[in-house]
Amino acid sequence: MSENKIVEVLERIEKSLQKQESDMIISSKNNDITVHFDNPIYAKNAKIALKLFSMYYSIPNISEENNLFIFKHGKKAAWVEVALDPGSYEISSMSDRIRELVEQNDPILNEIAPSEAVQKRRILQKPTIKFRADPATMKCIMDIPENFEVDFEPLRAIGSMLGFFPKIYTAGTHISDYIVNINPVNSLLLHCNIADGCSINGKPSRCIYSFDPKVAPGYKITEEPRHLIFYPIDNLDYLSKIRIWLTDDEGKKVDTRDEKLTIVMTIRV
Repeated sequence: MSENKIVEVLERIEKSLQKQESDMIISSKNNDITVHFDNPIYAKNAKIALKLFSMYYSIPNISEENNLFIFKHGKKAAWVEVALDPGSYEISSMSDRIRELVEQNDPILNEIAPSEAVQKRRILQKPTIKFRADPATMKCIMDIPENFEVDFEPLRAIGSMLGFFPKIYTAGTHISDYIVNINPVNSLLLHCNIADGCSINGKPSRCIYSFDPKVAPGYKITEEPRHLIFYPIDNLDYLSKIRIWLTDDEGKKVDTRDEKLTIVMTIRV
């Protein structure tokens, strides 16, 4: 047999041994997705891998469980309770929103001024409660102006997320007691109900991919594994449906606030 013939035969053998791969694109605003196939997919001895995952980082760090900010202006004044809208905040955007809420709800700042000149002076001299990050210590710095107090004692107060001990804070500059815990999740895990072979802490798991969000709130997360990791599909001759869901590193469902998830899975037969 000539050398060219040998090469041709080897190429044919190689092609015949190559695995067939097909992509499955799934898009949904739900973070727990079940897809039913009109035409079942042949899946005997098949494997599955994540090829792409994308979504906008909208996981809230402020919810109705930790959105209260309580303050008072003046020693004899009543405490004023305001609530931040649930959302994904950085310290700077949180500080801006708190400033707006204080200015809108402070009885002293909003009382009727005796004259236009006094009103203008009030506007120019508005005291502001500020929050800022300390990158060196990963703590939060809170500046409280004169005659103001802030109450972080209630369970739903935002102070714990910013690292502050639950107590009442008076005028001055305060550094949080603990590191800021502003990121709602450390890692995100993507699970697939037909994938086999993964384990977490020694226990069988359906997790096929995990990653740490590397973008700020409001920016797009795009994960494209450089090397696909194929997991065996459960003993199925044909695949009629698939379920994919997203959790944090503690196995809890993640609130993606109806942002669209795009997932591309590759099936190798």
